[in-house]
Amino acid sequence: MYKITGKVFKKDEVKMIETKKGNAFKRQVIYLDQELVNHQTGEVYGHNYPSFEFSGKIVEDLEHVQIGMDVEVDFAVKGVKYTKDGEDKFFTTLSGIGIARANNSQSTIPSTPQNNSDDLPY
Repeated sequence: MYKITGKVFKKDEVKMIETKKGNAFKRQVIYLDQELVNHQTGEVYGHNYPSFEFSGKIVEDLEHVQIGMDVEVDFAVKGVKYTKDGEDKFFTTLSGIGIARANNSQSTIPSTPQNNSDDLPY
C-alpha cells in the first residue's frame, strides 16, 4: 500500500460497472493536485495530477469528499495483462483503498474496507 497527499482537483460522477458475470459495482475516480516542492528551498516548481479509482462500498464514503479538500489517499498499484487480437496488452491503475483529511489525525471521512474482487468487467 502507498500513500499520497494532495488537494482534490476533480471528482467524477459515480458509475455502475457491470462485470462479465453479470454483477455490478460502483466506481468513482478522484483526481488530486499535488504540488511538487523543492525540499531544499520550499519552492513549488510544478504540479502532479494523479487519478485514483475507488470501487465497491468505499464509494459511499466519497460523498464527504469535496473539491479543494486536502486529503491523504491510501492506494495500491494494480497492473493487468490481457490478450487482444493475439497481442499482449497491459494497463496500470491506482486503486484507492482509503481516504482521509490530510494533516488531521481524526478523520471526518469514513473509511470502509474494499472488496478486492478479481471479477473484472473485461
